Amino acid sequence: MAGAARWRGLETLGYAGDREDLGVRSEMTPYYERNGITIYHGDCRDVLPQISQMDLVLTDPPYGIDGGKGGSRGRGKVNYIANEWEDSPEYIAKICVPIIEYAIANAGRCIVTPGLKHMHLYPVPADVGCFWTPASTGFGAWGHTTLNPSFYYGRDPRAGKGQTPNGRQMTEQAEVDGHPCPKPLIPWKWLLIKGTAELTDIIVDPFMGSGTTLRAAKDLGHCAIGIDIEERYCEIAAKRLAQEVLL
Repeated sequence: MAGAARWRGLETLGYAGDREDLGVRSEMTPYYERNGITIYHGDCRDVLPQISQMDLVLTDPPYGIDGGKGGSRGRGKVNYIANEWEDSPEYIAKICVPIIEYAIANAGRCIVTPGLKHMHLYPVPADVGCFWTPASTGFGAWGHTTLNPSFYYGRDPRAGKGQTPNGRQMTEQAEVDGHPCPKPLIPWKWLLIKGTAELTDIIVDPFMGSGTTLRAAKDLGHCAIGIDIEERYCEIAAKRLAQEVLL
């Protein structure tokens, strides 16, 4: 990233330090690092500006459905709460949206699964896809919820070369791993393949959770970086990554 553009990105994320501080902030110690997969335990607003290459940002931010009056009775991120994080509409607008805006400005492509309730808070995407399910995934104001939207930012790497559908049916179940809203691996591999142009593309997930994006990247042979502010989720992700693929 060029110096001026990088500094504008830092200001967008709320960084108020001096330019000279960046040398110190770049000395990050990975929580996990092996075979091209890296985990950072920390605030992604601190870590993202230190990443020099982001070809694809693939992430599933908090949905902002906990704490609101009435809430949601679905199986979304109802319990996604940590000491430093808050799953509320205000949190989505104040914290999550600027992070995604930064990713859009500094990555080649972004794929975000924003949930339904507050997807309108995010920047207008270049395209919208979804995962749809034959069975309900929750309850909305007008009945059973049967889809999870995907926001695509940037240019489709297969534009003009035989594009693929922007959505798919999802019947796979996520692994029970201790995270309140884990994502199923096969659909995330599908998203990763859709969003990458080359095997050398570097994948970044600023809301890593239990590491489904990183696991998908590892299985597909990509280098990837995941960030999470909750150490227990970093631990879960590291354990998943330690599992070898049976051929």
